[in-house]
Amino acid sequence: MYTLPTTRRFIHPYIVLYCTRWNVIGLCDATAFPTMALAASLSNARTVVPVGCCLLLLLFCVNLPTLQTSMSLSSLSDGHIHGNGAGPSQPHIVLTSEPDVCSVQFVFAGPKHDYTTFHRISAWLARGSPKCPIDLIRDDHPFLAAITPDERAMYLDVAYRPILQADLLKLLVLYYRGGLVTDMDVEPLKSFPDQWVGPGTALATCDVFFGVEVDCYDDECIHWYTRKGQLQTWTMWARRPRSAFLKNLLAHIVQHYSTMTPRHDPNVSVQEVAGSAVITDYLAQYGQWGQPHYDVPLDAASSTLATDRSKVLRMKVNPTSNEEVCILGSEWTGGDCVGKPSCLVRHHWEGSWKSDDERANKGSSV
Repeated sequence: MYTLPTTRRFIHPYIVLYCTRWNVIGLCDATAFPTMALAASLSNARTVVPVGCCLLLLLFCVNLPTLQTSMSLSSLSDGHIHGNGAGPSQPHIVLTSEPDVCSVQFVFAGPKHDYTTFHRISAWLARGSPKCPIDLIRDDHPFLAAITPDERAMYLDVAYRPILQADLLKLLVLYYRGGLVTDMDVEPLKSFPDQWVGPGTALATCDVFFGVEVDCYDDECIHWYTRKGQLQTWTMWARRPRSAFLKNLLAHIVQHYSTMTPRHDPNVSVQEVAGSAVITDYLAQYGQWGQPHYDVPLDAASSTLATDRSKVLRMKVNPTSNEEVCILGSEWTGGDCVGKPSCLVRHHWEGSWKSDDERANKGSSV
């Protein structure tokens, strides 16, 4: 642990109190060191050097215990300064709160045969804040050293079909790194993050968001999709790493995968492994509404995500984390949201991972 001493130096005749850059207002004033007032008056009176030197030595000795006080920077990266307990006046001061993560992250797992959408990165450069890095996350990224043994076992097991590994990798990135996880064929329509989740926006209080993929809420349209009101995975966001919601979601996905048979099925439904279907199923378990998420009343008028696609379903069900998980109506990030006031992205449905037969089918969230 690195310790930074809060050294004070007195220099005669111009008595200077020096505090390190990590000091805090209130630790370096005259109330903390009453002898400073005397020292200052002596300096103003242009005390002769011999007397000044004697007083300087006296001041140094009187304040010696305090001068040796150290403050441990045990968690500087988290914006905290902690006292090391070496005295009654040790401070415990939070300088800054944990910052939001605004990274824009693209995930790659396995081979891809179509890279024509790389030009869409220019749209993220144009609409993204300069403070937000753009990261390309490969399937061997160093952060994967932190995932749990169960997560790793599934991650390695689904590598037989790269799209399955990519879907899981996106959720791992979202949980362990935070920020925005988006697909290469997604184009931003508003400035990120200011017009997405910045102060004054409708999503300013959200800690995590997922969006409804498309307006399918009946038995007729479900032929094209896997779940009614299913959530898309082409644009997902977490304000900071290690969301409690995402932690439990990953645990649900890993447990669900352990029950799937046969293993390494080449014809497995992509959405049932780590995609829209299993995420949407977990949402119902998390919310505990007793009805589909798209039928939950959102206001006094009983609007729902199905009846008013511009609405946001907000959940605060974890008393420990108190995080707000937001489910966005389809007019926010859905496949047909372009032209709506709330629309954040345009999804171009490239599906570079698909075979020709799969490309012929509508209704994938990748």
